[in-house]
Parts: sequence; structure tokens; C-alpha cells
Amino acid sequence: MNMKTILYLLLLCLGSSVVAFAQREDVKFTHLTNVQGLSQGTVRSIVKDNYGFVWFGTQDGLNKYDGYKFTVYRNIPKDKFSLRSNDINVVYEDRQGNLWIGTNGGALNLYNRKTDTFTRFYEGREGASGLSHRDITSIYEDKKGNLWIGTNWGLNLLDRKTNEITPYVPDPAKKNSLSHGTISAILEDSYGNLWVGTGGGLNLMDRGTGTFQHFLHQEGSKGSISHNQVTSLIEDDNKNLWIGTNGGGLNRFNTRSNTFTHFVQQADPLFSVGSNNINCMESAGDGKIWIGTSNSLDLFDPKTKRFSHYSSNTSDVSSLSNGTIISMLQDKEGILWVGTYSGGINKYDRNLIFSKPTKVTIPITSV
Repeated sequence: MNMKTILYLLLLCLGSSVVAFAQREDVKFTHLTNVQGLSQGTVRSIVKDNYGFVWFGTQDGLNKYDGYKFTVYRNIPKDKFSLRSNDINVVYEDRQGNLWIGTNGGALNLYNRKTDTFTRFYEGREGASGLSHRDITSIYEDKKGNLWIGTNWGLNLLDRKTNEITPYVPDPAKKNSLSHGTISAILEDSYGNLWVGTGGGLNLMDRGTGTFQHFLHQEGSKGSISHNQVTSLIEDDNKNLWIGTNGGGLNRFNTRSNTFTHFVQQADPLFSVGSNNINCMESAGDGKIWIGTSNSLDLFDPKTKRFSHYSSNTSDVSSLSNGTIISMLQDKEGILWVGTYSGGINKYDRNLIFSKPTKVTIPITSV
């Protein structure tokens, strides 16, 4: 082998190394906290509306962000057009552009964009004629435009034409009622199935009969759901149903066999969730799934079953401000918004996390 061939091979190796290095960019988060005007650091819900505003629900107030500054909405005593409660659990925009705010203790609020005020729904109507509970935990609009409202005691169907509520609550005398009263997540899949995550199992609703099929953890059964405390639901690009749990990691549901595949924390981080306590999930838009855990932000590739982990590092100001991730949104522009427990908001352009390989051309004619 002559010197020219040896140098050529060395340059090929060098070029391969440069290409491999160029495949990944450093992840640098921008932090939005009370310093920038956020009302409180625990961000439970994130929505970007049709007007481009990003809304954040916190333990102390609703925040509207225009890209430069925050506008904070709180309860104003004796003002019936203000929020009923400052303790925000969920912010949700329906397909008509209505912005719904679910609170702890203050039931459901609807934002009026023209007047910059709020309408309080079902105030003082907890029970048979109204919502099953005043703590709103989840809101979801199905394909028919019905609004489903999860609470700390039952699921509620809001008829948009009549504004009437139909509640569904656990009933020990009815084995096909909800398995548990705390509703954590609601999802209608591509096949029209309505899934309800609760504090005591996963439920599949039969909307014709108003009954529920239960999927519960069974000790010793590898095919059952890994944990009964369901926290989040998502359907991926291949129409697979994924279930996040608090204590049992991640589950993939097989609709043909009615069984679950578990992805739990293990020794090898490449094939492990960051924590078995999963708080939220969000589609990454390319077949991958963002997973918010109590320890880290994970990016999961179902094809390879591999995880990438992003954590908080006090010596790195551009890392996550807090490792406990409780809410997420990836908007249409590819911006990833991450809500944390007590650490405020983290913002990153998802398109910059994994850049496309940069082709490196090294001339060899002079060798």
C-alpha cells in the first residue's frame, strides 16, 4: 500500500468522524421564569392558540405570552368576569378557537377574546345538574365536537348545543362504570375509540351504552398494564396507543391482543426511560415521542426502542431549569415548550436538537 492510498484512507476516516460529529447539536434551552414575568414556576399546562399566543397554566395564575412579555390573569375578588380560581390545571383550545381553562376548585372557565374576560361555567352546580366535581383535571374535544371534561371525581360530557352535562362516575354497584374517579387523560384514537386514563386503571368507553372496559394491572402478568395510575395518553404516527404511568413507566397497547408492552427504567440508559414516573407525553412529529418524567426529558424512538435523555445540570445554564417535567407542547413551528415543577418554562427549537448530517467534502487531489 503506497503513501497516497494510506493518506486517502486516513482522510476518509477523518471525514466520517466529522460527519458523525455534525449529526448532533448541543441542546440549549431558553428559560422563562418569574424574572421574565411568569406568575409562578410550576407550569401544569401549555397551549399555543390560533393567534400565536402561548398560554401557560400555573399554580398561581394563567399566563399569556406573546414572545416578548407575559400577561397574567388571576382571580379578582367580586369580579365575576375574572378567573374563578388562580390554581390552573389545564388550558385547552378547541377547534372553534375557544380557550377553556380548568382549575382546582373553580371549575371551568371560558376566555372571551373580545372583552379579555372570562365566563364561569357551572359555578355552584356541582352534582346532578352540573359537573361531577369542581376540580378540573383534563379537557378534550372529540371528532364530533363534544367536549369531555375530566375531574377529580368523574368524567363529564358537555353537549355544545344545549350546554347540558352528562356525568360518568364510579359506581361500586355497576362493574362497567369508571374504574376510578380521578381522570388524568382523555384521548380519542384514529379508530374512534375513547380512552380514559384514571388514577386506577385505563378505561375504554362504549359511548352507546355509557359503560367502560377496564384495563388493570395484574400482579405477575407481563401482558397487563404496568401500573394502574395512568398519567398520560398519546397515539403515535403508526396509530399505536402509548400510556404513561406514575410508577410503571411507559406502556404500548396492542389492540389485537389487548396486551401491553412495558418500557421501564433499567441499567442501560439507552434503552430505558429516565424514570418510571411519567408525567406527560408529546408527539415529536417524526415518529418519535417526547416523554416528561420526574427526572428528565426523554426523546423516545419506537422503531429502535432507544431513548435520549436531557436533564437539569446546575453547572450548565442552558440545560433544563428543573428535571421534573410536568407539561409539554411542540408547536407547528417545531418549538418545544417544556413546563417544569417549580423551574418555570424551557424553550427549544426541536429542529435544532438533531440536525441533519452535514456532508463534509475533503479534496484529495493534492495527495
